[in-house]
Amino acid sequence: MVYKCCALGCRSGYAYRNHAARPQSISGVRITFHSFPRHEELREQWIRAISRKDFVPTRYSKMCSLHFVDSDFVEEHQDSNPGRRKKFASGAKLTRRYLKRDAVPSVFHNTSSSRRKQAADGLEYAEAEDSVASLTTEQIGDKLTSESGLPGGFQLTLVDDTLLIYRLQLVNSVPEVQASVTVRPDMTVAVAVKREQVPAARYRDILPGSLQTIYQLLNVTARVGAWC
Repeated sequence: MVYKCCALGCRSGYAYRNHAARPQSISGVRITFHSFPRHEELREQWIRAISRKDFVPTRYSKMCSLHFVDSDFVEEHQDSNPGRRKKFASGAKLTRRYLKRDAVPSVFHNTSSSRRKQAADGLEYAEAEDSVASLTTEQIGDKLTSESGLPGGFQLTLVDDTLLIYRLQLVNSVPEVQASVTVRPDMTVAVAVKREQVPAARYRDILPGSLQTIYQLLNVTARVGAWC
């Protein structure tokens, strides 16, 4: 899966205008991507830190390592199990980068002048890449499938230019639609759970009107999955 940093203006994981390569390192330092914490209070700290209006992270939302300081990372093997600890020499460096349990993103300026320029130049482009303003429902479906991914258990299909994102369950060995998110050609969205339409007020904090971005659609779908 192609990960993209969800910090506003960050270009990590996005394609450059003039070439398709994703920026994976800055000044020789590899960029890593990190999921939002499950712990509710710490998760809220991350959300407040990025200051992105109406943002609700999903299991696919990532924050890149550029937004953390070096002390936020675990650099050496740490294991309370003596048996496993013996496998690693004292001070052995980790091959992967892990965040400390209480780490919160705090770096929202860029690490070099060229990086600052990329963020400034790329902000509008990044938001446009996430926008559905010029997309058909079929193109939105393709984008979800190829780039963003869907929350677990959901599938999608196109019926008469209407995009249907649905989740099935088995009832007496018969498949039945457990929940669905419908995107009409005019970009209005309808949600149903267990054959009953869900009032828009229950997801208005994520989607205040018609669909504007892929992130909104993923967030609504993730919430429906939680209701299931």
